[in-house]
Amino acid sequence: MLYGNKSLKTIKTVMNTELGLVCNWLRLNKLSLNADKTELIIFRSNRLQLDYDITIKLNDISLELKDSVKYLGMYPDKHLSWDIHINQLSKKLSRADGILSKLRHNAPRKVCTNVYYAIFNSHLTYGCGIWGLTAEKNLKQIEILQKKCMRIITFVEFNSHSIKSSIH
Repeated sequence: MLYGNKSLKTIKTVMNTELGLVCNWLRLNKLSLNADKTELIIFRSNRLQLDYDITIKLNDISLELKDSVKYLGMYPDKHLSWDIHINQLSKKLSRADGILSKLRHNAPRKVCTNVYYAIFNSHLTYGCGIWGLTAEKNLKQIEILQKKCMRIITFVEFNSHSIKSSIH
């Protein structure tokens, strides 16, 4: 559920009311919602501090306020900076670099290119339209991993210019 307002008291009132209605509808339709798997995040500017203790309840269970949540394989944080998502993505891309560095000695470049698209590029492009407007430092971190991957596949030196390491 998504709701926006400048007043945290209004958010608390509306969210608790709406969650009560949702739980009632679910109960009437013989469905359930697992409160243990339900997470609460309030998106806000990094200049805005929460000076009000907000309590949102689902089936009389208070939801814990989180700084970041995993949603559809992405990690939005309370300031939408995407730092946590980029760190998780970097781990996946580094793993792919490691796999390709071992594979390149035993497979032709065409196979390595196909594996690149399967295990590197697929992670890189998933949700890029959403997290792609992150800070320059985050984009640089991803760019470095991609350049490293191209150098691995093409067998060029680790410090060569990235223009030389094209996979086509």
